[in-house]
Amino acid sequence: MNKNIIKATFELHNSIENKDKPIADFVADKLIECRNIQRKISAEEAKIRLIQEKYNADLKMIKQNIEDIQLYCDHISYTKFPDASGGTDSYLRCDICGKEL
Repeated sequence: MNKNIIKATFELHNSIENKDKPIADFVADKLIECRNIQRKISAEEAKIRLIQEKYNADLKMIKQNIEDIQLYCDHISYTKFPDASGGTDSYLRCDICGKEL
């Protein structure tokens, strides 16, 4: 075990109000606290994964909806955008669905 960890453990043990508790019990309690913290972290990570999965599914659905809208749009209103560099690569974008034409 790292000497610094051992030293810090003894210093922490000696600084608490109830330092009459044997060091072995103190360390065991701290290890249990660490395990409980790790379990809470794991539970939060699982929640985050569920949120990410829902976000990805929602994003996929939105992208599909946009594709469907663009597929059936008649593109009756559009705007011409010039090439930003001043060249000849201008393009048209539908004002209704946003598709580049």
